[in-house]
Amino acid sequence: MERRKLWFLGCFSALYFLRTFLLARSRPMWYDELYTFHTARLPRASDIWTALAGGLDLLPPLSFFATRVCHHLFGATEVSTRLPEIVGFWVLSLCLFQFVSRRSDALYGAVAALFPFATGAYRYAYEARPYGIVLGCCGLSLLFWQSAASSVRRNWALPGLALSLAAALSSHYYGVLLLLPLAVGELVRTVSRKRVDWAVWLALAASLLPLLFFLPLIRGARAYSAGFWSRPHFSSIADSYAFLLFPTIRFAVLALVCAAVLALLNGGAGNSRASGRRGAFRAHEIAAALGLALFPVAALTAAFLTGAFALRYTLPAVAGFSILVAFLACRADRRQGVAGAVLFLILFGWFTGGAANLAAKAVAGRAGRAPASEDLATADPLLASLAGPDLPVVSSDALRFLQWSHYGPPSLTSRLFYLHDLPAAVRFTGSDSLDRELVNLRHWVPVNVEDYNLFVASHRRFLLYQCADQPLAWVISRLLADGQSVRLQASHAGCSLYLVTVER
Repeated sequence: MERRKLWFLGCFSALYFLRTFLLARSRPMWYDELYTFHTARLPRASDIWTALAGGLDLLPPLSFFATRVCHHLFGATEVSTRLPEIVGFWVLSLCLFQFVSRRSDALYGAVAALFPFATGAYRYAYEARPYGIVLGCCGLSLLFWQSAASSVRRNWALPGLALSLAAALSSHYYGVLLLLPLAVGELVRTVSRKRVDWAVWLALAASLLPLLFFLPLIRGARAYSAGFWSRPHFSSIADSYAFLLFPTIRFAVLALVCAAVLALLNGGAGNSRASGRRGAFRAHEIAAALGLALFPVAALTAAFLTGAFALRYTLPAVAGFSILVAFLACRADRRQGVAGAVLFLILFGWFTGGAANLAAKAVAGRAGRAPASEDLATADPLLASLAGPDLPVVSSDALRFLQWSHYGPPSLTSRLFYLHDLPAAVRFTGSDSLDRELVNLRHWVPVNVEDYNLFVASHRRFLLYQCADQPLAWVISRLLADGQSVRLQASHAGCSLYLVTVER
């Protein structure tokens, strides 16, 4: 591995892009991704800033500009819309490989590079939201910080550190929290050196400059905080770790079993592998990795101030766990010499097998693709039944409404509506963020979002699509509270179609 690092990285990169491209093209964009798609496709680049300042989305602008560039280069497809995140996740893996390899060797670097794919983070490598970009910036900031601390190309590393952290912040506001683990690591380094590295601290501070430019956007986003759909709870910390690490349990159990068997076959003898390593992990680097592993705690603390929290905000913790797993494998190999090899073979075998399986399906013509309009119309029997009666269709589910508006056939989308009423949304669900978002979206994208009272006053009869898995759907509750006639017409897979007759 040490002699053929470039071969490994080339093979890994080819398999990564093959696997991730196939996944990216097979999945239709969902609600959040469609906001990225539509925002990136606004007529002028300056419209992105104007739309974000008006509350169209709650994110900084960098990911939208990156998506816009990909649309211009490759066309507006599912893969091109997700390309910035695909590249970002790949960059994270390459940076983890280099970060760990500098302190051990290529085998443990490969373990660190592969570990994120065994976690809950990998699905965000092909989601058109900025989490993949933030992860890539996280990897770059770690690598630049390590180089600056080790005086390796320091004149490039210091600006790179500031720019990578600024890019993370410019992609997602919670990206600012990446400063904390690096600050912890730098504080440990300062104590061990008994000397302050002012250039590194200045680079960390300089990364905050974008906040000054984003103040108008932040003010627009704060209007959503009171009714945000996902509120922070103390249990969110445990939920975050389960979300990130639960998929790795199967690999951990398999690795322990294999290591135990190999240790027995080896008769418990050690080896000289430790002496072949080029160095040892530094205390300040382990401190930074531990800080990253505690990222959910920092994110939840920030969420109590902002009022907004989702499990995916904690994804940078995966980088910390990747480094710590490689570090523990390296330490374990001082006794047995098998931990790194076992972890590598398990992770790389699973990663390669997944890519080969998707490639085989693509060759056989069984690989999925994002749905065409006719596929969407026939996939759900309830949707197929809507081709009959020529009545307006109200979707009480904002997520399905936006996806159908994008992928649905004209026969459906021309009479598909979403109704908004902020007080009713808060009354029945406790959140009005989805209604606010769609009201803002209709100013930029031709979607049928109408005021509830005006729609009910002008339509005597209409169809209502309601699913049980959407706790933020409030329309049927408002209709029943108003005494309107709501009659079940059909149901399928937890979703129901109602005929609503308005009682004047």
